[in-house]
Amino acid sequence: LASAGVAPSAPNKKPAPEQDLPPLPISIASTNTDIHLLVEETAEDCRAFCIEKNGEAPEVKVASARDLPPRDAPDQQSALKHAPRCLLVEGHVHFALMEVLKNSMGAMCQHWGQDLIDAPPIQIQLSGGGSEVGIRISDLGGGIALRRRARAFDFFHTSAVPMKATYGYSKAHGAAFTGMGVGLPMARIYARLCGGDLAFNVLPGYGTDTYIILNRAADVPFPV
Repeated sequence: LASAGVAPSAPNKKPAPEQDLPPLPISIASTNTDIHLLVEETAEDCRAFCIEKNGEAPEVKVASARDLPPRDAPDQQSALKHAPRCLLVEGHVHFALMEVLKNSMGAMCQHWGQDLIDAPPIQIQLSGGGSEVGIRISDLGGGIALRRRARAFDFFHTSAVPMKATYGYSKAHGAAFTGMGVGLPMARIYARLCGGDLAFNVLPGYGTDTYIILNRAADVPFPV
């Protein structure tokens, strides 16, 4: 986290041969991240992980302002040509997105079962307004039970069935897809580190909408 505070414009100059000085660090924060591209790449990563562990994965569709039809005003047309951009640490947002998508894909696999191939895709909608960028992940995985919602952000609380590790290559080998009880709480912390937040709404028996809000200006203090 310390390297995230280094000025992104700091030059990475190499010391002269006679100097025994380390190069200046480069910030891991990106000042102009294309959120649309970041979300698409994260969705591809999560689908690959889901296929590795479950043998299949639901489709994911990403939409943003650049996919909307142009308006009459020239300034609106210009705004719609680009997806929302933001100052952030891409690794933090990738982690938060990955954890939310793992939950959505796991719910879809469980809810649809063998009919997953016919299931509607997970819809991700991006938006930007003022100093905020919004990401909505909508799945049709049956929603979250009432008794689980209250503890969704509690560390080490999970309803996933524990997997027993094996010594051969299988879905039980390597990192678990879900079940650690850490992903969603950490995802909300990372969203808040970006000056935003993470929340969800549930339609029982139907699906879940998860919202990740990021602060474009990075001027919101982290809540203690």
